[in-house]
Amino acid sequence: MGLLTGGKKKKGQMRLFTKGGYNDFQTAFVVGVLCLFGIMMIYSTSYVRAIEEERPSYDYAYDQAKFFVIGFLGMVLLSYLNYEVVRKLSWLLMIGSLALCVATLIWGVEVNGSKRWLVLAGHRFQPSEFAKPAIALFTAHMCTSKPKEAQYFMGMLKLTAIQILTIGAIAKENLSTGVVCAGIMIVILFISTNNYPHFALYVGIMVAGAIAMLVAMSYRSARFDAMLHPEGPNGYQVLNSLYAVGSGGFWGKGIGKGIQKNLLPESHNDMIFSNICEELGIFGAVCVLILFTVLLLRLFYMAQDARDRFGGLLVTGVLTQIAVQVIVNVGVAVNFMPNTGMALPFVSYGGTSLLMHLAEMGVLLNVVRQGNPYEKVKLTA
Repeated sequence: MGLLTGGKKKKGQMRLFTKGGYNDFQTAFVVGVLCLFGIMMIYSTSYVRAIEEERPSYDYAYDQAKFFVIGFLGMVLLSYLNYEVVRKLSWLLMIGSLALCVATLIWGVEVNGSKRWLVLAGHRFQPSEFAKPAIALFTAHMCTSKPKEAQYFMGMLKLTAIQILTIGAIAKENLSTGVVCAGIMIVILFISTNNYPHFALYVGIMVAGAIAMLVAMSYRSARFDAMLHPEGPNGYQVLNSLYAVGSGGFWGKGIGKGIQKNLLPESHNDMIFSNICEELGIFGAVCVLILFTVLLLRLFYMAQDARDRFGGLLVTGVLTQIAVQVIVNVGVAVNFMPNTGMALPFVSYGGTSLLMHLAEMGVLLNVVRQGNPYEKVKLTA
Protein backbone atom coordinates (compact mmCIF):
# COMPACT_ATOMS: atom_id res chain seq x y z
CA MET A 1 0.00 0.00 0.00
CA GLY A 2 2.96 2.30 0.56
CA LEU A 3 3.41 2.68 -3.20
CA LEU A 4 0.08 4.41 -3.56
CA THR A 5 -0.84 5.72 -0.13
CA GLY A 6 2.42 7.12 1.20
CA GLY A 7 2.98 4.41 3.79
CA LYS A 8 6.41 3.26 4.80
CA LYS A 9 8.38 1.85 1.87
CA LYS A 10 9.43 -1.78 2.25
CA LYS A 11 12.87 -2.93 1.21
CA GLY A 12 13.00 -3.55 -2.55
CA GLN A 13 9.64 -1.88 -3.14
CA MET A 14 9.50 0.52 -6.07
CA ARG A 15 8.31 4.06 -5.48
CA LEU A 16 5.86 5.59 -7.89
CA PHE A 17 7.00 9.22 -7.85
CA THR A 18 10.29 11.01 -7.34
CA LYS A 19 11.05 14.49 -6.11
CA GLY A 20 14.17 16.50 -5.59
CA GLY A 21 17.10 15.93 -7.90
CA TYR A 22 17.72 18.19 -10.87
CA ASN A 23 14.92 20.00 -12.69
CA ASP A 24 16.07 20.30 -16.29
CA PHE A 25 14.33 23.56 -17.13
CA GLN A 26 16.68 24.19 -20.06
CA THR A 27 15.52 21.11 -21.98
CA ALA A 28 11.88 21.79 -21.13
CA PHE A 29 12.30 25.39 -22.35
CA VAL A 30 13.79 24.32 -25.71
CA VAL A 31 10.97 21.82 -26.21
CA GLY A 32 8.38 24.45 -25.35
CA VAL A 33 9.89 26.98 -27.78
CA LEU A 34 9.87 24.41 -30.61
CA CYS A 35 6.23 23.54 -29.92
CA LEU A 36 5.08 27.17 -29.77
CA PHE A 37 7.03 27.97 -32.92
CA GLY A 38 5.34 25.00 -34.56
CA ILE A 39 1.88 26.31 -33.64
CA MET A 40 2.76 29.68 -35.19
CA MET A 41 3.99 28.06 -38.41
CA ILE A 42 1.01 25.72 -38.57
CA TYR A 43 -1.31 28.73 -38.50
CA SER A 44 0.76 30.48 -41.16
CA THR A 45 0.74 27.46 -43.47
CA SER A 46 -2.82 26.23 -42.88
CA TYR A 47 -5.13 29.23 -42.64
CA VAL A 48 -5.79 29.26 -46.40
CA ARG A 49 -6.50 25.53 -46.39
CA ALA A 50 -8.83 25.95 -43.40
CA ILE A 51 -10.81 28.72 -45.12
CA GLU A 52 -11.12 26.60 -48.27
CA GLU A 53 -12.50 23.80 -46.12
CA GLU A 54 -15.02 26.27 -44.60
CA ARG A 55 -13.37 26.06 -41.21
CA PRO A 56 -12.09 28.91 -39.00
CA SER A 57 -8.72 30.14 -40.23
CA TYR A 58 -7.08 29.21 -36.92
CA ASP A 59 -8.59 25.71 -36.76
CA TYR A 60 -5.44 23.67 -37.43
CA ALA A 61 -3.33 25.80 -35.10
CA TYR A 62 -6.02 25.62 -32.41
CA ASP A 63 -6.03 21.81 -32.61
CA GLN A 64 -2.25 21.74 -32.26
CA ALA A 65 -2.39 24.17 -29.32
CA LYS A 66 -4.85 21.91 -27.49
CA PHE A 67 -2.58 18.91 -27.91
CA PHE A 68 0.39 21.02 -26.80
CA VAL A 69 -1.31 22.05 -23.53
CA ILE A 70 -2.35 18.46 -22.79
CA GLY A 71 1.03 17.08 -23.81
CA PHE A 72 3.06 19.66 -21.86
CA LEU A 73 1.08 18.99 -18.69
CA GLY A 74 1.61 15.28 -19.29
CA MET A 75 5.33 15.89 -19.74
CA VAL A 76 5.51 17.66 -16.38
CA LEU A 77 3.61 14.82 -14.68
CA LEU A 78 5.81 12.16 -16.27
CA SER A 79 8.91 14.04 -15.15
CA TYR A 80 7.94 13.09 -11.59
CA LEU A 81 6.92 9.49 -12.41
CA ASN A 82 9.73 7.06 -11.58
CA TYR A 83 10.95 5.85 -14.97
CA GLU A 84 11.44 2.38 -13.50
CA VAL A 85 7.63 2.20 -13.31
CA VAL A 86 7.48 2.93 -17.04
CA ARG A 87 10.08 0.20 -17.57
CA LYS A 88 7.80 -2.30 -15.86
CA LEU A 89 5.18 -1.51 -18.49
CA SER A 90 7.54 -2.01 -21.44
CA TRP A 91 6.22 -5.48 -22.34
CA LEU A 92 2.61 -4.27 -22.30
CA LEU A 93 3.44 -1.19 -24.38
CA MET A 94 5.42 -3.22 -26.93
CA ILE A 95 2.75 -5.88 -27.37
CA GLY A 96 0.07 -3.19 -27.56
CA SER A 97 2.02 -1.31 -30.24
CA LEU A 98 2.42 -4.48 -32.31
CA ALA A 99 -1.31 -5.19 -32.03
CA LEU A 100 -2.22 -1.64 -33.09
CA CYS A 101 0.16 -1.72 -36.07
CA VAL A 102 -1.25 -5.06 -37.26
CA ALA A 103 -4.79 -3.73 -36.76
CA THR A 104 -3.89 -0.75 -38.94
CA LEU A 105 -3.00 -3.10 -41.82
CA ILE A 106 -6.42 -4.73 -41.52
CA TRP A 107 -8.81 -1.95 -40.49
CA GLY A 108 -6.75 1.17 -41.10
CA VAL A 109 -8.05 4.24 -42.90
CA GLU A 110 -6.43 4.69 -46.31
CA VAL A 111 -5.17 8.20 -47.12
CA ASN A 112 -3.11 8.97 -50.24
CA GLY A 113 -2.84 5.26 -51.01
CA SER A 114 -1.46 4.18 -47.59
CA LYS A 115 -3.09 2.69 -44.50
CA ARG A 116 -1.42 4.52 -41.61
CA TRP A 117 -4.33 5.60 -39.42
CA LEU A 118 -6.88 4.03 -37.10
CA VAL A 119 -10.10 5.74 -36.06
CA LEU A 120 -11.16 5.56 -32.42
CA ALA A 121 -14.22 7.41 -31.10
CA GLY A 122 -14.22 9.56 -34.22
CA HIS A 123 -10.56 10.58 -33.84
CA ARG A 124 -7.85 9.49 -36.26
CA PHE A 125 -4.40 8.56 -34.94
CA GLN A 126 -1.22 6.87 -36.16
CA PRO A 127 -0.26 3.72 -34.20
CA SER A 128 3.29 4.00 -35.57
CA GLU A 129 3.76 7.05 -33.34
CA PHE A 130 3.13 4.84 -30.30
CA ALA A 131 5.57 2.26 -31.63
CA LYS A 132 8.59 4.60 -31.64
CA PRO A 133 8.77 5.19 -27.85
CA ALA A 134 7.66 1.61 -27.20
CA ILE A 135 10.57 0.25 -29.24
CA ALA A 136 13.04 2.58 -27.49
CA LEU A 137 11.72 1.59 -24.08
CA PHE A 138 11.48 -2.15 -24.72
CA THR A 139 14.83 -2.48 -26.49
CA ALA A 140 16.57 -0.60 -23.67
CA HIS A 141 14.84 -2.87 -21.15
CA MET A 142 15.78 -6.08 -22.95
CA CYS A 143 19.40 -5.08 -23.51
CA THR A 144 19.71 -4.16 -19.84
CA SER A 145 17.90 -7.22 -18.48
CA LYS A 146 19.72 -9.73 -20.70
CA PRO A 147 23.08 -8.16 -21.59
CA LYS A 148 24.69 -11.50 -22.54
CA GLU A 149 22.10 -12.02 -25.28
CA ALA A 150 23.38 -8.88 -27.02
CA GLN A 151 26.82 -10.46 -27.54
CA TYR A 152 25.90 -12.94 -30.27
CA PHE A 153 23.73 -12.99 -33.39
CA MET A 154 20.91 -15.30 -32.27
CA GLY A 155 20.71 -13.46 -28.97
CA MET A 156 20.26 -10.18 -30.82
CA LEU A 157 17.39 -11.69 -32.74
CA LYS A 158 15.79 -12.89 -29.50
CA LEU A 159 16.10 -9.47 -27.93
CA THR A 160 14.50 -7.72 -30.90
CA ALA A 161 12.03 -10.28 -32.30
CA ILE A 162 8.88 -8.39 -31.28
CA GLN A 163 10.37 -5.09 -32.42
CA ILE A 164 11.21 -6.54 -35.84
CA LEU A 165 7.62 -7.78 -36.26
CA THR A 166 6.32 -4.33 -35.33
CA ILE A 167 8.74 -2.60 -37.70
CA GLY A 168 7.67 -4.93 -40.51
CA ALA A 169 4.01 -4.09 -39.92
CA ILE A 170 4.83 -0.36 -39.97
CA ALA A 171 7.14 -0.52 -43.01
CA LYS A 172 4.46 -2.26 -45.08
CA GLU A 173 2.62 1.07 -45.39
CA ASN A 174 5.15 3.59 -44.04
CA LEU A 175 8.74 2.65 -44.88
CA SER A 176 10.31 5.85 -43.56
CA THR A 177 8.80 5.42 -40.10
CA GLY A 178 9.90 1.79 -40.20
CA VAL A 179 13.44 3.00 -40.87
CA VAL A 180 13.26 5.38 -37.88
CA CYS A 181 12.06 2.57 -35.61
CA ALA A 182 14.81 0.28 -36.91
CA GLY A 183 17.37 3.02 -36.30
CA ILE A 184 16.27 3.35 -32.67
CA MET A 185 16.61 -0.39 -32.12
CA ILE A 186 19.94 -0.74 -33.93
CA VAL A 187 21.64 2.16 -32.11
CA ILE A 188 20.60 0.83 -28.69
CA LEU A 189 21.82 -2.63 -29.68
CA PHE A 190 25.11 -1.21 -30.97
CA ILE A 191 25.81 0.43 -27.61
CA SER A 192 24.89 -2.79 -25.79
CA THR A 193 27.13 -5.21 -27.70
CA ASN A 194 30.86 -5.87 -27.87
CA ASN A 195 30.59 -8.44 -30.66
CA TYR A 196 30.74 -6.21 -33.71
CA PRO A 197 31.09 -8.96 -36.37
CA HIS A 198 27.79 -10.48 -35.18
CA PHE A 199 26.27 -7.01 -34.97
CA ALA A 200 27.38 -6.30 -38.56
CA LEU A 201 25.69 -9.53 -39.69
CA TYR A 202 22.52 -8.51 -37.86
CA VAL A 203 22.50 -5.05 -39.46
CA GLY A 204 23.30 -6.53 -42.88
CA ILE A 205 20.23 -8.75 -42.70
CA MET A 206 18.08 -5.81 -41.61
CA VAL A 207 19.36 -3.70 -44.52
CA ALA A 208 18.78 -6.56 -46.96
CA GLY A 209 15.21 -6.87 -45.71
CA ALA A 210 14.64 -3.14 -46.16
CA ILE A 211 16.01 -3.26 -49.71
CA ALA A 212 13.82 -6.26 -50.55
CA MET A 213 10.76 -4.43 -49.23
CA LEU A 214 11.73 -1.34 -51.22
CA VAL A 215 12.05 -3.37 -54.42
CA ALA A 216 8.74 -5.11 -53.77
CA MET A 217 7.02 -1.72 -53.43
CA SER A 218 7.68 -0.67 -57.00
CA TYR A 219 5.60 2.51 -56.67
CA ARG A 220 8.31 3.98 -54.42
CA SER A 221 10.64 4.19 -57.42
CA ALA A 222 8.63 7.25 -58.49
CA ARG A 223 9.91 9.06 -55.39
CA PHE A 224 13.51 8.42 -56.35
CA ASP A 225 12.72 9.60 -59.87
CA ALA A 226 11.20 12.78 -58.42
CA MET A 227 14.33 13.41 -56.35
CA LEU A 228 16.65 12.94 -59.33
CA HIS A 229 14.38 14.70 -61.83
CA PRO A 230 12.17 17.21 -59.98
CA GLU A 231 11.21 18.80 -63.28
CA GLY A 232 9.68 15.50 -64.41
CA PRO A 233 6.08 14.23 -64.12
CA ASN A 234 6.61 12.93 -60.56
CA GLY A 235 8.35 16.01 -59.21
CA TYR A 236 5.46 18.37 -58.43
CA GLN A 237 5.94 18.33 -54.65
CA VAL A 238 9.74 18.34 -54.79
CA LEU A 239 9.82 21.23 -57.25
CA ASN A 240 7.47 23.38 -55.18
CA SER A 241 9.47 22.58 -52.06
CA LEU A 242 12.65 23.77 -53.79
CA TYR A 243 10.85 26.93 -54.95
CA ALA A 244 9.87 27.62 -51.34
CA VAL A 245 13.36 27.00 -50.00
CA GLY A 246 15.04 29.08 -52.68
CA SER A 247 12.66 32.04 -52.71
CA GLY A 248 12.98 32.95 -49.03
CA GLY A 249 16.42 34.51 -49.29
CA PHE A 250 18.22 35.31 -46.05
CA TRP A 251 15.41 36.95 -44.05
CA GLY A 252 12.37 35.38 -45.73
CA LYS A 253 9.15 36.89 -47.02
CA GLY A 254 7.58 37.20 -43.59
CA ILE A 255 5.15 35.13 -41.55
CA GLY A 256 2.02 34.36 -43.52
CA LYS A 257 3.39 35.82 -46.76
CA GLY A 258 4.63 32.60 -48.32
CA ILE A 259 3.12 31.49 -51.62
CA GLN A 260 4.20 27.89 -52.00
CA LYS A 261 2.10 26.74 -49.02
CA ASN A 262 -0.91 27.05 -51.32
CA LEU A 263 0.73 24.62 -53.78
CA LEU A 264 2.58 22.22 -51.47
CA PRO A 265 0.63 19.18 -50.26
CA GLU A 266 0.99 18.76 -46.47
CA SER A 267 2.55 22.21 -46.15
CA HIS A 268 1.61 22.31 -42.44
CA ASN A 269 2.93 18.82 -41.80
CA ASP A 270 5.64 16.94 -43.70
CA MET A 271 6.75 19.95 -45.76
CA ILE A 272 6.66 22.57 -43.02
CA PHE A 273 10.43 23.15 -43.15
CA SER A 274 10.10 24.33 -46.76
CA ASN A 275 7.64 26.98 -45.61
CA ILE A 276 9.94 27.98 -42.75
CA CYS A 277 12.65 28.62 -45.34
CA GLU A 278 10.29 30.67 -47.52
CA GLU A 279 8.76 32.82 -44.78
CA LEU A 280 11.72 33.13 -42.39
CA GLY A 281 14.58 32.60 -44.84
CA ILE A 282 17.96 31.07 -44.15
CA PHE A 283 18.09 32.92 -40.83
CA GLY A 284 14.89 31.30 -39.54
CA ALA A 285 15.82 27.85 -40.83
CA VAL A 286 19.24 28.02 -39.13
CA CYS A 287 17.63 29.14 -35.86
CA VAL A 288 15.34 26.11 -35.95
CA LEU A 289 18.26 23.79 -36.63
CA ILE A 290 20.20 25.39 -33.77
CA LEU A 291 17.29 24.68 -31.41
CA PHE A 292 17.28 21.03 -32.47
CA THR A 293 21.06 20.86 -32.08
CA VAL A 294 20.80 22.24 -28.54
CA LEU A 295 18.08 19.70 -27.74
CA LEU A 296 20.12 16.79 -29.10
CA LEU A 297 23.18 17.93 -27.14
CA ARG A 298 21.07 18.09 -23.99
CA LEU A 299 19.92 14.53 -24.63
CA PHE A 300 23.50 13.40 -25.28
CA TYR A 301 24.68 14.68 -21.90
CA MET A 302 21.50 13.36 -20.32
CA ALA A 303 22.39 9.85 -21.50
CA GLN A 304 25.90 10.19 -20.08
CA ASP A 305 24.67 11.34 -16.67
CA ALA A 306 21.90 8.73 -16.28
CA ARG A 307 22.14 6.85 -12.99
CA ASP A 308 21.85 3.42 -14.65
CA ARG A 309 22.38 1.70 -17.99
CA PHE A 310 18.69 1.44 -18.75
CA GLY A 311 18.19 5.20 -18.39
CA GLY A 312 21.17 5.91 -20.64
CA LEU A 313 19.98 3.50 -23.33
CA LEU A 314 16.44 4.90 -23.20
CA VAL A 315 17.68 8.46 -23.69
CA THR A 316 19.90 7.26 -26.56
CA GLY A 317 16.90 5.70 -28.28
CA VAL A 318 14.84 8.88 -28.11
CA LEU A 319 17.86 10.95 -29.20
CA THR A 320 18.21 8.69 -32.25
CA GLN A 321 14.53 9.03 -33.08
CA ILE A 322 14.52 12.83 -32.99
CA ALA A 323 17.83 13.13 -34.86
CA VAL A 324 16.75 10.81 -37.68
CA GLN A 325 13.39 12.53 -38.08
CA VAL A 326 14.97 15.97 -38.27
CA ILE A 327 17.60 14.82 -40.78
CA VAL A 328 15.01 13.10 -42.98
CA ASN A 329 12.48 15.95 -42.86
CA VAL A 330 15.07 18.60 -43.71
CA GLY A 331 16.69 16.33 -46.29
CA VAL A 332 13.38 15.88 -48.10
CA ALA A 333 12.68 19.64 -48.07
CA VAL A 334 15.99 20.43 -49.79
CA ASN A 335 15.81 17.35 -52.07
CA PHE A 336 18.72 15.45 -50.54
CA MET A 337 16.39 12.51 -49.93
CA PRO A 338 13.30 11.09 -51.65
CA ASN A 339 9.97 12.25 -50.27
CA THR A 340 9.10 10.01 -47.32
CA GLY A 341 6.31 11.75 -45.43
CA MET A 342 8.29 12.36 -42.22
CA ALA A 343 7.09 15.00 -39.74
CA LEU A 344 9.43 17.52 -38.09
CA PRO A 345 9.38 16.72 -34.33
CA PHE A 346 7.46 19.19 -32.11
CA VAL A 347 6.86 21.49 -35.11
CA SER A 348 4.75 19.66 -37.71
CA TYR A 349 0.98 19.35 -37.35
CA GLY A 350 -0.18 16.13 -35.73
CA GLY A 351 -1.69 15.48 -32.33
CA THR A 352 -0.51 11.89 -31.91
CA SER A 353 3.06 12.77 -32.82
CA LEU A 354 3.17 15.79 -30.51
CA LEU A 355 1.69 13.91 -27.55
CA MET A 356 4.14 11.03 -27.94
CA HIS A 357 7.16 13.32 -28.25
CA LEU A 358 6.16 15.26 -25.14
CA ALA A 359 5.50 12.03 -23.24
CA GLU A 360 8.96 10.80 -24.19
CA MET A 361 10.51 14.04 -22.98
CA GLY A 362 8.63 13.71 -19.69
CA VAL A 363 10.13 10.28 -19.06
CA LEU A 364 13.59 11.56 -19.99
CA LEU A 365 13.22 14.50 -17.60
CA ASN A 366 12.71 11.93 -14.85
CA VAL A 367 15.93 10.24 -15.95
CA VAL A 368 17.61 13.61 -15.36
CA ARG A 369 15.84 14.02 -12.03
CA GLN A 370 17.28 10.71 -10.87
CA GLY A 371 20.66 11.31 -12.46
CA ASN A 372 23.99 11.23 -10.65
CA PRO A 373 24.41 11.81 -7.79
CA TYR A 374 21.30 9.73 -7.13
CA GLU A 375 21.57 10.18 -3.33
CA LYS A 376 20.19 13.71 -3.68
CA VAL A 377 16.87 12.40 -5.02
CA LYS A 378 14.01 11.78 -2.61
CA LEU A 379 11.57 9.04 -3.52
CA THR A 380 7.97 9.56 -2.53
CA ALA A 381 4.85 7.46 -2.73
